Amino acid sequence: MPARAKWANPDGLDVYFGRRFTENNIAASVRPANGLKVVECYVRGEDIPASVSDAQTLAADPRSVVIPAGAVIKSATFVVSETFTGSSSTLDIGLTSLAGVVSDMNGIDAAVALAALDAGDLVKCDGALVFPTAAAPLAAAQRIVFGYGTAVFTAGSGKLIVEYFEPPSQTS
Repeated sequence: MPARAKWANPDGLDVYFGRRFTENNIAASVRPANGLKVVECYVRGEDIPASVSDAQTLAADPRSVVIPAGAVIKSATFVVSETFTGSSSTLDIGLTSLAGVVSDMNGIDAAVALAALDAGDLVKCDGALVFPTAAAPLAAAQRIVFGYGTAVFTAGSGKLIVEYFEPPSQTS
């Protein structure tokens, strides 16, 4: 008879054995050093909503990545893990306020062509909010948002990796 994969300890917490695999869409901050932070955000093509104009409001997703006020985005790279498909679709990556008001729908990258979204491709993002184009730190905390242009994506997945300098008062 095989051993149980988990048991509850006296405090009522579950204790697991072996590897656990999850599909977690919640982004995480990794490798903090000297004020430089890195966040990774996973996205599936079929979950990407239509791009909207700046100043419109999107439903705020509490699981999305938040970049703090005063931060400067050093770089952003989109790593394609599964080929995106759609009918001449394009990908926009931008920022919204914490309330969901779009600050810049394509501030991280604009209209990434479907041909650039094949498995294994790396897209170097060059939007207006990414250094060296970005002229100033973010005025307020912002959430990363994805959107499509022209047509919906029917498949595909990838990971956005954003490196940013955290404001000195928040650097640990």
